Amino acid sequence: MASALSVMGAVLATAEFPGIAAGYRALLKWARKSGTVRRAGVEGTGSYEASLSRYLLAQGIDVIDVNRMDRADRGRRCTSDPLDAQNAARAVLSGRACARAKAGDGPVQIARMYKLTKASAVKARTQAINRLKAVLITADPALREELAPLGNAELFRTCARFADENSQANAALHRTVFTRLRGDPRTQDYYERRIKEGKTRREVVRCLKRYAARGGLPPGRTATARTPLIGAVVTDERVGRVSETPKNTLQYRFDGPEDAPVLVLGPSLGTTWHMWDRQVPELSKNWRVIRFDMPGHGGAPAHPVDSVGELARRVLATLDELGVQRFGFAGCALGGAIGAELALRNPHRVASLALIATSPRFGTADEFRQRGVIVRTNGLDPIARSSPERWFTPGFAAAQPAITDWAVQMVRTTDPGCYIAACEALAAFDIRAELASIGVPTLVLVGSEDQVTGQGEARTLVAGIPDARLAVVPGASHLAPVEQPAAVTDLLVRHFSSAWQAAPDTHATGQHAITAPPVKPVLAPPRPRPSPRSPRSSSRWRRTPAPTRTPRA
Repeated sequence: MASALSVMGAVLATAEFPGIAAGYRALLKWARKSGTVRRAGVEGTGSYEASLSRYLLAQGIDVIDVNRMDRADRGRRCTSDPLDAQNAARAVLSGRACARAKAGDGPVQIARMYKLTKASAVKARTQAINRLKAVLITADPALREELAPLGNAELFRTCARFADENSQANAALHRTVFTRLRGDPRTQDYYERRIKEGKTRREVVRCLKRYAARGGLPPGRTATARTPLIGAVVTDERVGRVSETPKNTLQYRFDGPEDAPVLVLGPSLGTTWHMWDRQVPELSKNWRVIRFDMPGHGGAPAHPVDSVGELARRVLATLDELGVQRFGFAGCALGGAIGAELALRNPHRVASLALIATSPRFGTADEFRQRGVIVRTNGLDPIARSSPERWFTPGFAAAQPAITDWAVQMVRTTDPGCYIAACEALAAFDIRAELASIGVPTLVLVGSEDQVTGQGEARTLVAGIPDARLAVVPGASHLAPVEQPAAVTDLLVRHFSSAWQAAPDTHATGQHAITAPPVKPVLAPPRPRPSPRSPRSSSRWRRTPAPTRTPRA
């Protein structure tokens, strides 16, 4: 929009022109019909009207930069585009606008463009470094240890090589998959079956690529009792089987010998199976270790579950598909609640139990529902930033910034809907009246500095469960397996080696107890026995007798 004024301020003409080169020429021709053009007031000479400003300057017209009128002032005056153009001209005529527009060329402009380009490149580089290091925090421990010592330049070069290798490998896998789809009946059968299950073509091809990468074919319609049937993408190796997960089961991982007794490890709310990374190397020597992720955690499918009972049923469904009938179970916090639920509802399946940082009732229902409100309102970032305070002692968090960052990132990548549903599950969980019904050997383990589920809750579990023992880990807070991995590993090895309850028919299930070399765990000192006749045991394990109950009429 353009307006031409006389030197006395009278409006000579008003017209509208397109913001292109032809429009600029038409504008100048139109303005010169009213007389000699001395000066032009232009809004935004440094941004959206920079090209118009340069054109007028090239034609020998003095261009003045006019500030845009305040939006509130425009509203009060009920202005329009023609009035704005007239006001811009009057601002130049009265001398209120006197800043001359820059030509936008020459050494100064070149230096300005160089500075802006450099600042943008530096910002992009910093963002790329931060993103890459955030990804490394949650990467496989072996890869993380390999890349952590590298400087930024070498880190980028190494990751670029990985990307190039991955691109070539992906192309090879792509050709392999489509060759099999053309001529392999088993692959064709798998493809049709997964399409009927609701998978897209891209998702099925991605699954087939994973099978091909591990040197195997997809599973057929029939399999033995111990073949993973959960749509599982598995390797043929002894360690490290990883699953894909349908709605009624959980994402899982295998470690350890296939013929060993099965030990299931359950994570805490907001964590993934990686919280057990420091325990697995030792445990997998004698047990077939299965770790699982909660729904929406660690990249698992986001199928929310709002009760501990339903989570326990999904664990059982996962184990049923794997042909596992009897197993030991160790769980931390929410994972421990799942273990207690399994021991209550399916005692014939659980051979031994370890409850870490677990309570028969976690706080109050309002506390967890309030946490759900926070996530709905502000997302998971506030919860993620406060997680290290709940999970670790201050000294550990300060001394291990990489683990602290890993913990924050782990919570941030959790699905908010699944996190809220898990909070609802904990809000409704209460087994205080049923503790005496847990009939399997149980280790109750708690960190001495745990402020979330402290020693009071642990002693409540020990007092209520008939065959329970207490272990207090010094210098550990809520995530004791991460903060004091050696002590927790020793306790778990000793417990599951010595307190594995035999199945009613060991020949049917193939599960049996094994003997591991004795270790020296860190345990709570035993309480003095009331009877002076009973000699004090030299063992540091403490068995708490079941409380005396009054017979009911």
